[in-house]
Amino acid sequence: MKFNAKSLAFYAGSIGFVVALFSFATAYGEANLKAPTKIEGRYRIEAQTLPGCLKADALALTIQQSGIYLSGSLLNADETGKTLTASKKRPSLTGMLDSHQEALDRQPLTLSGVPSHLDACQKNAQGREVTIRGSVTEETIRGNIRLESAPGVNFVGKREAPPSEVR
Repeated sequence: MKFNAKSLAFYAGSIGFVVALFSFATAYGEANLKAPTKIEGRYRIEAQTLPGCLKADALALTIQQSGIYLSGSLLNADETGKTLTASKKRPSLTGMLDSHQEALDRQPLTLSGVPSHLDACQKNAQGREVTIRGSVTEETIRGNIRLESAPGVNFVGKREAPPSEVR
């Protein structure tokens, strides 16, 4: 088998270029690309002034996360069993986490949808679309929750263990 000097130079140059390109991409990624903060979990919302069908002693906001994409459900805080399982399989809220905004006065978290796992909201046909905007710091979510037919209300939610882990 004979090797042509031109072919050998071409392949060596191509391999060198690919290695250099890969090294550059790796260095850029390690320096500039950061994974978003993990906010997945269950947050207990204590707010007696919630609007419309959201009025309850306490609600639980469950958030599932895949990168910057969020899904979640609003449930009664003491919900267990079938509803809890259904809310994990079919979350009723969707949204995004804006990891580029790090200031606390901004709204890096947005979720919206119909809270289909709350009985009071299923019965009420008007104003069922819920929008949640807020920011997460460590174990707390602070934000604003709004039904489409009512003004927004501020709330604070504390992270808690899932019901199966509570003793």
